[in-house]
Amino acid sequence: MNPRQFLRIKKLTGKEIIEVAARHNHREIHAEIGAAQDGKIDAALFGLNRVLRGHDTAKAVASHARILMDAAGVKSLRRDAVRALELVVSVRLSYLSTKFNSSMTLSSGRTISSPRR
Repeated sequence: MNPRQFLRIKKLTGKEIIEVAARHNHREIHAEIGAAQDGKIDAALFGLNRVLRGHDTAKAVASHARILMDAAGVKSLRRDAVRALELVVSVRLSYLSTKFNSSMTLSSGRTISSPRR
């Protein structure tokens, strides 16, 4: 058993937050990946990251979210409405693949390129 198991749930609010979060999760923000002097993510580990479910780009994730909201009849939201939940977990991959309903998952991935220490 991994002694560093954890769960973090964060509410994502704001009109463009789904695409912003997806850009971070898909490592599309160059200032975070070492392009800047204080880049926080180790780009040398990118090859280990995998999209497990969902789309490969932030634009596609945001588009899918819009399609789901349209299908649910969502017309307008309050400015502070929760648009998605971001879950960060540390568990066995085989456990996750059997527990999440794919129709409710915008994007999920395995990220190894963690913040530099």
